[in-house]
Amino acid sequence: MMIRSILFFSLLGLFVACNSTPETIVLRREKVVKTTKTKVIGTRKMTTEIEGMTCEMGCGGSIRKALKETGGVERVQYDFVEGRKKQVAIVTYDAAKIDHQKMLQLIQSINEKQFSAKLLKDELIIN
Repeated sequence: MMIRSILFFSLLGLFVACNSTPETIVLRREKVVKTTKTKVIGTRKMTTEIEGMTCEMGCGGSIRKALKETGGVERVQYDFVEGRKKQVAIVTYDAAKIDHQKMLQLIQSINEKQFSAKLLKDELIIN
């Protein structure tokens, strides 16, 4: 009799567990917008001194991302030395799409004006 009651309650437990209402799962579709990147061919090279950079990966990455998003910058390189107050960035860009003044203003607006930038040199790239 005891085995029968254990078996009965075990089966009842399984039945109740299997018949519980499933959680509602809501699937959401997000619209994906594809952007086509056009290749930027640098015609000029700007060398700038940037104050306020604490690291090359974080600060340098923020600056690089903002400059590349303009659609006129081909490459951003750094001469970064840990602990140095002023770092040097070399930006290769297409002068038909952006100029060095706009890039300097953009750098100075990043991260709630964390950086100050000064133009050291702007030169034509000769192929």
